[in-house]
Amino acid sequence: MIVRKAVAADIAPAATLMAEAYATHFRPIIGDAALGFDKAHFEARFARELADLTVLDTDGMRGVLLVKNGHVAMLFAAETGQGHGAALLAHAEANGARSLEVFAANEGARRFYERAGWQVADDYEREFAGALHRFLRYEKPTMPHQNTSPHPEEAR
Repeated sequence: MIVRKAVAADIAPAATLMAEAYATHFRPIIGDAALGFDKAHFEARFARELADLTVLDTDGMRGVLLVKNGHVAMLFAAETGQGHGAALLAHAEANGARSLEVFAANEGARRFYERAGWQVADDYEREFAGALHRFLRYEKPTMPHQNTSPHPEEAR
């Protein structure tokens, strides 16, 4: 399993993965509007945001991560239970990601983030794909600085 910065050659396979995700996983949440998020939509977005795009490559495109200014704008793993989502999330956290949002109706994503220690910071409605949807904003609490010195008095 390799988590790496995306390159131009990753745009098309990442776009295919996300278009399939919207058609299958997000359609029950947002209805037929999900079909508007097709391969061309994601190719254009990923081309614009290539510098912020990370992929999980395990014998092909298995996950997509888009982090902008410490906010996870997109995280999707093709398979659940394989550790792919956890690897992408760990990468995001290691690179400073501290916030994200999910559809409130996406219970699987909510469980995933909560198991990883993320906490609901806000519950709100906003427009998405032409309709009002309920979202939850999650934040990852930062750990207080811990003194790892064998001589605690040096930490003063």
